[in-house]
Amino acid sequence: MIQSELISLDLILPSASRLIDWGEECLEGGYPPFPEDEFRRCILQEENKYYERKSECHNFSDPKEKAEFLRDFISFVNSEDPRCRLIFFGIDNEGHYSELEKKFSKHNMSQIITSYIASDIEFELSEASFDDNIIQILVIKPTSDVKCIKKNLKYKKKELLTEGEVWVRSHAGKKRIYGDEIQKLEGVKSTKF
Repeated sequence: MIQSELISLDLILPSASRLIDWGEECLEGGYPPFPEDEFRRCILQEENKYYERKSECHNFSDPKEKAEFLRDFISFVNSEDPRCRLIFFGIDNEGHYSELEKKFSKHNMSQIITSYIASDIEFELSEASFDDNIIQILVIKPTSDVKCIKKNLKYKKKELLTEGEVWVRSHAGKKRIYGDEIQKLEGVKSTKF
């Protein structure tokens, strides 16, 4: 774990620090108790480069939702530092629970990630229960290299994703980057990982 990143994370979002540590332990194969108090504080704050909330799980049979999931996922994978990232499913933008009508399976998620991005990405899918509500938590480990979309995803002749696209986090959202921005990201990642 990189201490300087932990310090900057504490300054950015104090309640997220234990959540990030929890995610790191999950990726290492442990099953630590979920830090409920930090989670409750965290979900009431704005989304940022370390985590985001989704009220529903994406429907992978819908190409538009699959593309949205892949953009979210790859933007976290391409983060500029090695600390894990989290996506909470079952929490709306105001921090309220929303009942998950469907849940992800790690197997299906892995197949989609492998098909459209890469097979060497570490991630973990966990569940937690709060006040009789179940949420799913996707823990994503950024990679030391820049990942791009490796095949096109179309819907009714419209390209939703194209081979070679690179997405990154931009504060509380994501953005596509090009040429010089990709080279700059590759340089930053090579010094931090």
